[in-house]
This record gives sequence, C-alpha cells and structure tokens, in this order.
Amino acid sequence: MSTPDAGPVLALAAYPGDEVFGCGGTLALHIAQGQQVEVLLAARTDARGIEAGEAPSAALDACRAAGACLGYGAPRLW
Repeated sequence: MSTPDAGPVLALAAYPGDEVFGCGGTLALHIAQGQQVEVLLAARTDARGIEAGEAPSAALDACRAAGACLGYGAPRLW
C-alpha cells in the first residue's frame, strides 16, 4: 500500500456516513500516520432518516461514533 501525502486532510461529505462509506479507509490511513483529519458535513441527517421519521440526531450520533472509532473525532457541521 502506498503512503498518502503528508499534510492536513479535509473530507467533505453531503450526509452523515458518506465520509465513512466513501473514504473511511483513507481517513484511517492518514490518521494512523499522524496526520490531522477534519470532516465537514453539509447536512445534519441522511435521506433514510428523514423518510423513516428518525430524529436527525440519530444520524449525527452514528457519525460521531464512527469518527471516534476512526480517530478523527466529531465532524463539523456546515
């Protein structure tokens, strides 16, 4: 596996969870190499949560838990 370039990383995601499904492995690799990673979300809930009538915070709670597991912490909300 090649080493990603050094430097801070910003992941932009439309919905909570997109950052994990889209590039979670790459984010974890950057974190494992000691690089700063920030995640910025454009929406506070996912389409599934809206359709299922779930509270918007459920999607954010799952996103925060994923951030804690991967090591980038809580995402920022746009």
